[in-house]
Amino acid sequence: MDVAFETADARALAGAPSSARGDPLDALSSAWRVLLLSDGSVTRHLSVLGRRARTEVEVATTRARHDGSARDGAPADVGLLGRSVVRREVFLRSEGTTGEGGRPAVYAASWWDEDALRTFVPDERASMWANLRERHVEVHREIRRVYLGTNAALEEAFGERGPFWARHYIFWHAGEPITVVYEVFNPALREVIGPL
Repeated sequence: MDVAFETADARALAGAPSSARGDPLDALSSAWRVLLLSDGSVTRHLSVLGRRARTEVEVATTRARHDGSARDGAPADVGLLGRSVVRREVFLRSEGTTGEGGRPAVYAASWWDEDALRTFVPDERASMWANLRERHVEVHREIRRVYLGTNAALEEAFGERGPFWARHYIFWHAGEPITVVYEVFNPALREVIGPL
């Protein structure tokens, strides 16, 4: 994504007013701030918004090898995961959340140690949340950065013009990082949660 704004401001990520003057996060509606800054499951949020038992997951790429470079858009936090890192990319949909044509509500990329992916996401066709919930895995989500930017491929996938809000976070389990996740939100979510 071509990033126009990003922040790791701890106060802003916790939902408080930013320490930077004119921070675009401060202009977001309450509902969008909850979606973007919540440490809850986006997959669960989409299921609730779409009044569905489960969010549909379209796996775009699975087990693409990460070579340690920034070419695959990996946040620097991926370096915490070890040497054998793979990338998984998905589109999340929940009927009734993004307007016409079944457009995805969220694009997500996650980077995993290969062993952790096998352990925590044995059903790679399902969402991370569904896999973790099914196995009663307790995790802590640490939101690390929030972004605002544009991306031509996502404009086509979402059927919406940018800019797009995005974030990345780390899932921690038993004191260890198990994955780094990057999520980009379709602005069409305004149809169910209101304007930005």
